[in-house]
Amino acid sequence: MRREQATPWEITREGDIVRIEFIANPESQDLLDLLDALDTLENSGLRMFVMQRAELLLSTADVREGAEFARSLANQPRRIAVVAPGTITYGISRIFKVFRESEETRLEVFRDLDEARAWLLS
Repeated sequence: MRREQATPWEITREGDIVRIEFIANPESQDLLDLLDALDTLENSGLRMFVMQRAELLLSTADVREGAEFARSLANQPRRIAVVAPGTITYGISRIFKVFRESEETRLEVFRDLDEARAWLLS
């Protein structure tokens, strides 16, 4: 059953970077909904997903589905940084990287927010 509450993320801008901060653990459908929302944003070529207050607790099948869906969208970012200090989320994010990267989009996973930001802007 789908929960009827606010989204588990907040979207803000840091200059040229679209920052998506997770404030609760997302479910698979939450991520698909988020990708839909990001597809409508203009100037979102640099994206930073911040998982400091939440964990990704998804199956490999869910991760693959999300990555394939993301690759099918019209608004493709140039760079994606994932900030995942937790061991589980770091590992799942690395799996997502394998499925998600393309010629148009580079993705890196970091444990540190400042390193992620520096890479995005380099």
